[in-house]
Amino acid sequence: MPTADRFVRYKVVDRSGQAARSRSPFECRLFREEGRPTSKYFPTAAQAHRYGARMLAKPSVDTRGTPFTEVAEAWLGLQRGMDLKPATLKQYERHLRNWVMPKHGEWGFRDHRITSITGGDIQRLLVRMQQEGRSGSTRKQVFGLIGMICDHALSEGLIDLNPQDQVPRTRRPSSKRSRTPRPLARAQVHAIHDQIASQRHELHVDYALMVLVGFYQGMRFSEIAAIRRNHVDLSYGSLFVAEPAKHGDQRTTPLLGPLPQRLADYLDRAQLDTGDLLFPAIGGRQLPAAKVQRAKELRVDGALLREIAADLDVSLATAREYSRAKVDPKPRETDPVDRNYYRNRIWNPAVEALGMPDRQFRDLRNSCIRALLTGDIDGRRWPPDIVQQFIGHADSRMTMDVYHQVYDRDVHRFANTRTKGIQPPHLGPQ
Repeated sequence: MPTADRFVRYKVVDRSGQAARSRSPFECRLFREEGRPTSKYFPTAAQAHRYGARMLAKPSVDTRGTPFTEVAEAWLGLQRGMDLKPATLKQYERHLRNWVMPKHGEWGFRDHRITSITGGDIQRLLVRMQQEGRSGSTRKQVFGLIGMICDHALSEGLIDLNPQDQVPRTRRPSSKRSRTPRPLARAQVHAIHDQIASQRHELHVDYALMVLVGFYQGMRFSEIAAIRRNHVDLSYGSLFVAEPAKHGDQRTTPLLGPLPQRLADYLDRAQLDTGDLLFPAIGGRQLPAAKVQRAKELRVDGALLREIAADLDVSLATAREYSRAKVDPKPRETDPVDRNYYRNRIWNPAVEALGMPDRQFRDLRNSCIRALLTGDIDGRRWPPDIVQQFIGHADSRMTMDVYHQVYDRDVHRFANTRTKGIQPPHLGPQ
């Protein structure tokens, strides 16, 4: 292996005949004394030639290179000194630990030198993540994280090119939502509540009430599961969100719709102590210890989920559950209700019985936002900034751009009433 990673010549190639290169058709291909060539694309031939000449004149870089782990730790240390949200730092650390530099497995760059990483290595990691069932958003976050680390190495003079630039744009992950939020009408929400109440009437915990809390308060499932008796103030008609799922801001929200009376009836019936959970876990199942242990062993060896599923003769979802689970006893009533238990045993049977099998619990939050903005809850259309504070979003643009959906029938209804000189009381579905 040579001691210097030096470019000896370059060549500019016109790729305008390729549809994928219509914006940057000129390839500047740089050749080393040994090893694979490196390419970068430019809009004009002059830019490609200038870049090639500059790279030939650049001082050589030690091919032995700095270990990628050292570069990543140095970059992460800089991020800790910046004014970043704790959740952002935790996300960086989690992606580095699980994907970029895992202790076990065949993927990642733990054993790589910073100069040995190529665009193909990054693409193979993204493919591995896709095979593992990771979302486009997660893959995009990891892709961006690798790019920031390589940018840091580039600024320190450890590499000549950022390998992230070698990944074609058509192969880069996208975080487009795979599922558009589908708001529920108020009548549909109450129908789901009644269906759950009729199916689970034998339980002393009113899990059906969680549906109304999700719709009228717009709370996430984890926030609802964490509600305790002392968080509900019936005298002031308010609810304290003590454990927000995101952004870390606790908030106190007014109880809307029929919730004050429904909660009062439930609390009188349940006779809870001050710190008791409103919706504790009363069901669940203990996973088979042998299969959980086997799944974890295969996971450590770098097996894919489909390989674990084939080895254990279970579905892909069950294999994922086994590989993540802990061998614990059944949930106690001091634990909040489990999300999977609620979805599989309570929510799904109810929506399937009503002919809405594609609806999810998180649709209640979107339904609340839309109902507040259109006045479908109390006849008043709430301003977006007030809805943002009520829901717990960090930015009102998140409230309007992502969650609020205006449908054609709402637009036509508004236009028809305006032409008649009548101001509609609200725009929501009847």
